[in-house]
Amino acid sequence: MKILFITAPLYDYLADSLLVGFRDVYGADCVDWPRKPIMYGDFPSVYGRGFTVWSKPIPDVPAAARALKEDVDLVIYSSYRRQVPIDWRVLVRNRDKAPRVVYLDGYDDVFIDPERRPYFKRELTELAPGVLPTGFCVPDRLVRPLDVAGKTQLHQTHVQDTEFTSETGYKFTEEKDYYDDLARSYFGITMRKGGWDCTRHYEIMAAGALVMFKHYDQKPAACAPQCPHFISYTDKADFMAKTNRLVVDGKPTEEYNRILQAQRDGHGAGETTSGADRGLFQGQTGGTDAAAAFQMAAPAADPRLFVQGKFHDAVDYVCEAEQAGGLVLLPRGAEGAVSGPVRLPGAAEGEGGMTGRTFLPCFYPALTPS
Repeated sequence: MKILFITAPLYDYLADSLLVGFRDVYGADCVDWPRKPIMYGDFPSVYGRGFTVWSKPIPDVPAAARALKEDVDLVIYSSYRRQVPIDWRVLVRNRDKAPRVVYLDGYDDVFIDPERRPYFKRELTELAPGVLPTGFCVPDRLVRPLDVAGKTQLHQTHVQDTEFTSETGYKFTEEKDYYDDLARSYFGITMRKGGWDCTRHYEIMAAGALVMFKHYDQKPAACAPQCPHFISYTDKADFMAKTNRLVVDGKPTEEYNRILQAQRDGHGAGETTSGADRGLFQGQTGGTDAAAAFQMAAPAADPRLFVQGKFHDAVDYVCEAEQAGGLVLLPRGAEGAVSGPVRLPGAAEGEGGMTGRTFLPCFYPALTPS
């Protein structure tokens, strides 16, 4: 399967973690456009100290594979609400078939685009036709073997629940130290923040601690995370009562070991990057038959291109070049009508100039995120 993975210019936990998995699974057959520098270690992440998703650069795609966008089977809008003005038909140059198209939405809110299907929604509170759940994940390389004998503390050092600490800021500067601390913990405390889903849940599972999720019993059934082996607690007193039943006199009970193993056994289905990516098309994401969604995915019927906020007839424009990170669309057969250099939006002086051509720029980095 050849995949065109449309990226977002900002860091994005959902989109970026899925790109890690798609590159692992499909290699150079998954091309990210535009190439996302943060995924290749070109500059450090400014969020979460770069732990988990951005700590190891993904393998790059050869220039030849990146330039050739023919015979694309699947187009993925990885953060559709940031990518609305991007029309895949400007990018794909298939000869005899149209690709299928899917739309992902990792925003914290519950908005669902009414026109795009299949639509994979992170904070999904209510199922609807063509709308399926998806969620965050961690790279497979970070999943550690369970080591109950090595546990020395009740819960992790970095806790977000203010019933346990008033110091909720980062505690670690190195990813290994962060995961070591989780692995030493019998329990990992987590909770809803911007949304129900959070990478922290999966980091706790990957390190081998048992997830204690505040008010997990109030989470909408359709919304990620979907793990029946998380333990819900209401407050610190409830947390202590439940954990004291599972770990007695500093030793884990059989019930603790059983729940921890059940949590781990379910981890690979959709909580790792490769598992989540396969799940989009093999029915594993959120326990939903996503394969059916892939089968119903089809290119939009509208043959026009949506460029610079306006529709244009596709037959009247051809893709001349990718330049300065964007696309130059030239009217088919048009004579040059511009006397001097014209600069693409967002390009530095002297860059991206073309002379003697009339064109419409479709320049992705110039978009304003929602």
